[in-house]
Amino acid sequence: AAMRDGMQHLQSLRRRGIVAIEGVVRLGIIESMMPMLLPGTLSELRARYPRLELRPTRGRSIGLTDAVKSGELDAAVVAEPEGGGSVRLNWRPLVRSEMRLIVPPEAAENSVPALFKQYEWIRYDRQTISGMLAARYVTRQVRTGRGALELDSVPAIVAMVSAGLGIALVHLVDAGFCQSYPVRFVRLGRGAPAVQMSLVTRKADAD
Repeated sequence: AAMRDGMQHLQSLRRRGIVAIEGVVRLGIIESMMPMLLPGTLSELRARYPRLELRPTRGRSIGLTDAVKSGELDAAVVAEPEGGGSVRLNWRPLVRSEMRLIVPPEAAENSVPALFKQYEWIRYDRQTISGMLAARYVTRQVRTGRGALELDSVPAIVAMVSAGLGIALVHLVDAGFCQSYPVRFVRLGRGAPAVQMSLVTRKADAD
């Protein structure tokens, strides 16, 4: 559903000068969004444009955006930088979701600063957009985050938090695996960081 608004834009990436929509679209998608977006996107494209071939590529937002800019990819579904993406590219908003603080299921505390004092902070990779957003929030709002562990896998972080080894601020697209690794969600309230997912393409392809 999140890709529906950007779906029509993909047809502008086809070969020019032909009646039928055909050709190859090289689409990058960040790993966390692949289960939610790829099946529906592929099914809809096959039904509406059977001669259009989709070639998905997995990666991180920064790398995928660079690949679109260089022409290696036609489009990508990425987390848009907090201050806005490059003006050399087209950004079509898809979905915006608030990041969530996850804590061990037995944690009774609801105060965010108190939780950061009580538990170690398990960071998400700061080379990613959501990792940078989380680090900036903790630095500005909490100021007491401690912990040296930094991982690039949200499922692994959820498992660590479920085991009582710390707390984490994550962009949780699919909470399904929290059924296997239970955690408790604590709302951050006002000022909570949010991740803007967007479809990014080159401006030249929209002309």
